[in-house]
Amino acid sequence: MKEQKFTCNPTIIQTICDCGGVFIIDRSASALTSDPPKMKHICDKYGKVEYFQSLYPIVFFEIGKPIEEESPSKVVK
Repeated sequence: MKEQKFTCNPTIIQTICDCGGVFIIDRSASALTSDPPKMKHICDKYGKVEYFQSLYPIVFFEIGKPIEEESPSKVVK
């Protein structure tokens, strides 16, 4: 088996409130029993409450090109 390193670019998707704050999931709240279910999110600036189908913030990673490791002969001391 062989391991290989890759570059990785993280991306964050946030919902922005009209006041400029960011909505954060309230993990202490239960989901609404709507179809599809919605989760409570609270604005971090003034506390406005909204319900969204997705859990925000969303973080995902895009895998890029392989990173070539230097062989011991190429390492300069």
